Amino acid sequence: MGIEVFNKEIRNLIKQSQDPTIAFVQQKFVQSGFDSYYGFFGNFLLNYGLVSFSCSMREKKPEYKPYFNFRDSNVFGYDGGIYYLTDQFHNFNKCHYLHAHQIVSLLRTVNISELENWKNHLV
Repeated sequence: MGIEVFNKEIRNLIKQSQDPTIAFVQQKFVQSGFDSYYGFFGNFLLNYGLVSFSCSMREKKPEYKPYFNFRDSNVFGYDGGIYYLTDQFHNFNKCHYLHAHQIVSLLRTVNISELENWKNHLV
């Protein structure tokens, strides 16, 4: 269910956005052949230094804390490592909702030329 929440939220955020970077990313999604935003962003963002977006589970409870894991070299300017999106634990759907919002916010911090000129620094 969480992936459906992510896909729905990304679709809504893209429809509402007038940001040129978001439009650029939407164009890349259409060209990609992926049938879900979740799979697309897992692949697309890796090229720009976001290794993963996932959730860590609270021990013995079905609650999760969403995070981003950045490579040392990334287009977003973060130091490498794990960044939790919240201090609180949430259900799985809420984590995917938060991932969608944070990914769109993250993409708004860079411009199209930064994405086009980024050299993929896989290490």
